[in-house]
Amino acid sequence: MARIQNILTVTQGGILYTDIAEVIRWIDFQECRVNHAAWMPQSQNGTYHRCIAQCSFEDTVMPFIEFFTEPVTRLEFENPQHLRALLREIYRHGWKAYDID
Repeated sequence: MARIQNILTVTQGGILYTDIAEVIRWIDFQECRVNHAAWMPQSQNGTYHRCIAQCSFEDTVMPFIEFFTEPVTRLEFENPQHLRALLREIYRHGWKAYDID
């Protein structure tokens, strides 16, 4: 789990961040897309063919996004606006995340 202040950069290829142990980690969007296709093949013909994550703003202690890495990488946010800002960056690069609320 990581917090928004630990995200170093968002690119078309993924997210570079530091985890709670201050180790630099990479979330590869292409890997997330492939995993999503394997886990939810029925969605590949719909609007989620470039889906890399799922997110929630409700029914949780903190808003979060979970990337389809192996294992799943979950980033939590104290401020929902920070999650919205990250989602805008992800969408700007042509990727999708779906809201599970």
